[in-house]
Amino acid sequence: MQRFRNVFKFIFGLFFLTFFTIFLCSVKTVDRRAVKDIEVHYINTNLYPDITKEDIILEVKLFLSTQDSVKDINTSVLEDLIVQYKYIKQAEVYLDLKGVLNIDLNFRQPFLSMLRDNKVYYFDDEGVELLNLINSHQTLLVLSGDWSESRLLESLDLLHKIYKHPILNKLIGGIYFDKKKGYVLSAKACDLGINLGFKPGIREDKVNMIEAFYNLLLEELGCDYCNAINIMYDKQIICIN
Repeated sequence: MQRFRNVFKFIFGLFFLTFFTIFLCSVKTVDRRAVKDIEVHYINTNLYPDITKEDIILEVKLFLSTQDSVKDINTSVLEDLIVQYKYIKQAEVYLDLKGVLNIDLNFRQPFLSMLRDNKVYYFDDEGVELLNLINSHQTLLVLSGDWSESRLLESLDLLHKIYKHPILNKLIGGIYFDKKKGYVLSAKACDLGINLGFKPGIREDKVNMIEAFYNLLLEELGCDYCNAINIMYDKQIICIN
């Protein structure tokens, strides 16, 4: 019994030591006294005139000045401080061999535009609304109709699929939500509506149906053949005038 207890203590101690070592390795620190300069780098485009490199540097200097009694600075804490700026999605802080504290910033980028109350609003790929944007000149999906925050969040997977799918990205320019019809995709050509119903998803077989009908519409039937199609039912397309 005593031998079993000793083995258990050894295993537990080894586990604790391993966990503690992993924890220490995961904590990133820099020697505050080694910091000679601070540089901010943009990983992608900064579309926000209200956020400047000078703002970030000033924030970091203020943070460092409050840590006079601390030798090692936890850079993860500093990164968390920086991403409190709403439109900074990610920050990475590291000290190079020259004593420069480098700050790499990844900004939230426009993912979609929304027409609401005769105004255009922009959101990123996590559904965060982006205000005071510099014009990014990007071609974005356009949402219109009756959109709420919860409806937008539940539709993000569909939006990602449209962007990534070669056929959908080529065909679809926006999504309209109607309280009676549900989600309606807007085709870029022929002004064709594609009714999905009230579930914001689309299977691959449905995509193939859309592509086949769209080719038929352009090559033989003509754009005035129908105003919209309903693909809510399996293996059939209902044309709506």
